[in-house]
Amino acid sequence: MTKKGLSVILVFLIFSYIFTALSYKFIPSSDSMSGILEAADIANGNITLKGWYLSTVTFYFTDLVWFALAIKLFGYSEWITYVIPGLMAGSLFASCYALGTISGYKKAWALLLFLAFPGAAVSYMLSVAIIHVPTYTYIVISYILIDFYCRRRNRLYLFLSSIIASLTIFSDDITIYLFFLPIALSCFIANENAKDKFVIFSSLVFSYFLFKLILHFTNSSDFFYLPGVGSPTFVSYDKLTFNISLLFKGLLILFNADFFSKIISSPEGIFSSLKFTSLVIFFILLISSLIKIRKFSLVDAALLIASLIMIPAYALSDKPVDEGTTRYLIPVIIFGS
Repeated sequence: MTKKGLSVILVFLIFSYIFTALSYKFIPSSDSMSGILEAADIANGNITLKGWYLSTVTFYFTDLVWFALAIKLFGYSEWITYVIPGLMAGSLFASCYALGTISGYKKAWALLLFLAFPGAAVSYMLSVAIIHVPTYTYIVISYILIDFYCRRRNRLYLFLSSIIASLTIFSDDITIYLFFLPIALSCFIANENAKDKFVIFSSLVFSYFLFKLILHFTNSSDFFYLPGVGSPTFVSYDKLTFNISLLFKGLLILFNADFFSKIISSPEGIFSSLKFTSLVIFFILLISSLIKIRKFSLVDAALLIASLIMIPAYALSDKPVDEGTTRYLIPVIIFGS
């Protein structure tokens, strides 16, 4: 095995241990436990989850199948609630590290700076079950496969990426904003071979077609019922200032940079001020990169778009209701790093 392969495994082991330990610190939510009960039913033979009335997204291929596999192999035990999310977080870090080091180790510093030292909010959002983490991992893996295609011109990578992306969007529709839209836009603006951009865009269309095919196939009484969340709606004008305020508060929380009302000379005040500085630097780097986006490779351009797209989407949608919904801003850190 290569040195880079060993380093990816090491990153996986280290962060799996860290986030498994963190997972035991948090009480699982009702949504998390509902997902684990669904996985237990899958493990017991109800593969289609017939009779289940699910929530807004299925998490089927991203989360449930892995919990179901663990339950099938080891039985329905309490440790699965904590260890599997830890392994999923470790997989996310390892895949981000692998993506960042494709062209050398120099790009890994941002991952270590912004992801490896999370605050309490990020620790919770990456440590509990059924909370988008495997979705992000699948998306990062899809980006890696597209990058491999751009470097090696082997269409097998695009086929694998299309399969993974179709399963991911079926499981979690946030994939539209973090993969499909960024790749589609990058095909028009990135500094990449025109033929490659056409082939990649075609693979994206193929992936979306597969998703619609799966959706059609599962739309029967033999499968679960998914009510969904309805059509996306713009925020009302009266609530716009609330959304913007919650957006700013959410970023402060995610970066552990909320220095407001803290004593300036206290350890908490100093630390949060330093983290706020890192937040400012983070966005300066993102904005400066955005100015040069036409010079980027297709994958780099898509990652930049994915890191920024949730900010206007969050501010202008009707979904933000409290600090808990700032979990939708986690991709800013993941893909921006």
